[in-house]
Amino acid sequence: MSTSTLTLTYEQVLDLVKQLSYSCQAELVGFLIESRWGSLDQFTKDGEEHGRLLAWKRGKDWDNMNDEERLDFINDIVHEDRG
Repeated sequence: MSTSTLTLTYEQVLDLVKQLSYSCQAELVGFLIESRWGSLDQFTKDGEEHGRLLAWKRGKDWDNMNDEERLDFINDIVHEDRG
């Protein structure tokens, strides 16, 4: 039996993921996090460290921000190319 390879663009993969049910998308997210970071705990730890570094680079203090300020800060970073 021969094996075939299917090559997809990033956009095609995203379109396929969007067609999955919510539970399948959640399972996929869990798989991706575990395959990259080993666990959700490590993922959130790494994320917080990156947030702290980005805040420092922008003259802000991550540790003195409340949750709302952190979310606003992250949202600004994610959308800064739109501004």
